Amino acid sequence: MVWDMEVEVVRREEKELLLRVIGEDATLCNLLVKTLHSMSEVEFAAFRREHPLLSPYEILVKTRGKPEDALLKAANKVVSSCEELLKQLKSAR
Repeated sequence: MVWDMEVEVVRREEKELLLRVIGEDATLCNLLVKTLHSMSEVEFAAFRREHPLLSPYEILVKTRGKPEDALLKAANKVVSSCEELLKQLKSAR
């Protein structure tokens, strides 16, 4: 499977990052934001879409440290969870 997804940095500050996620639906954004909410270094995380037909999703992350580090950590947690799910599904055959 090949994803045609692009991520653009809209705004980067010391403890805040706004990303535009192009070519992806709410599923990935929701997974990332939910994972970010579980992390102590994250003060705020949310995603939005200005227009349901014309706009890509945006993810906003505010942290106590570097938001890039928190987002990378969250993405790795999502990948690990998916790998664990695959492992369990394969063993359930």
